Amino acid sequence: MGISRYNASGYLDMTAHLAIQNMEREEKVLHIEYPTGYMNIRMEAIFPCTVKRADKLFRMVRRYSTPQDKARLLDALQHLEKKYTDKERFYSIQVQTATEEIDRRCNLIQQNDAKRRLAGIQRNIRQFEAIVGSKEG
Repeated sequence: MGISRYNASGYLDMTAHLAIQNMEREEKVLHIEYPTGYMNIRMEAIFPCTVKRADKLFRMVRRYSTPQDKARLLDALQHLEKKYTDKERFYSIQVQTATEEIDRRCNLIQQNDAKRRLAGIQRNIRQFEAIVGSKEG
């Protein structure tokens, strides 16, 4: 994603680059406005999160977010689920093909981290669906 810092002529064009970068950053932020204030949630930074934190967040999302924002949040969770599934598979292959013991151990640590995060994301998706409902709901 993104745009080059250079235009078609090869000259530095930071205006277009920064504009696209800011738009992409905005897409990854969920804005929840409620009667006493607002919250901006960077979806990639907060998930996977604990059951308690997800419970509080999803209750606010159910109550104060638009259906489009709810769908965006579910899509972001599903994107993270795919990301961690792919990571876990990648490191699983790396563990099996590693020739050095130190490489095998490092890849095993990465694989276990991906498994842990994947389990957390899947738990968050189940919580989201239980509290907020699915996209159609």
